[in-house]
Amino acid sequence: MNIEENRLRTFIDWPQDAVVHASRVAKGGFYYTGHALEVQCFLCGIRITDWNYGDQVMVRHRQAEPNCPFVQNPASTCNVPLVESLESITSQSTSSPNVQDNGVTDSQNSEIVQSNNPTVEYATYQQRLESFRNWPSTAAVTPESLARAGFYYLQSGDM
Repeated sequence: MNIEENRLRTFIDWPQDAVVHASRVAKGGFYYTGHALEVQCFLCGIRITDWNYGDQVMVRHRQAEPNCPFVQNPASTCNVPLVESLESITSQSTSSPNVQDNGVTDSQNSEIVQSNNPTVEYATYQQRLESFRNWPSTAAVTPESLARAGFYYLQSGDM
């Protein structure tokens, strides 16, 4: 369950009217146990059952188990975020025969739909990291942490 995509798949029967969205819960390190609104952390095993409107998943996780390595530093764990998981899928099927020139698939079975999104060139961590070539060395934030968070550097007017 260290792969966010796999955790998200456990939410197939998550109540549609739940006050917390399944994608946020999975991103917070939890998978769905299948009982009411009960979720369990893949790393520390803590279970949370009572969700309220406005709850922030990582805040609840930290309150329930402050010593969980995922709460303390998610990047230092074996967690595979959804973005990285999708990057590996995308890199494995970049020459999908099901994708037409307009980016729309001609098969309902295709898992990847290519996008005409202009930021697709920054889809992978490595591509985003490389965009920080000329990042000021005096900046308080490192290119690695920015790229890991999904940011990329346009070189002008970004600072």
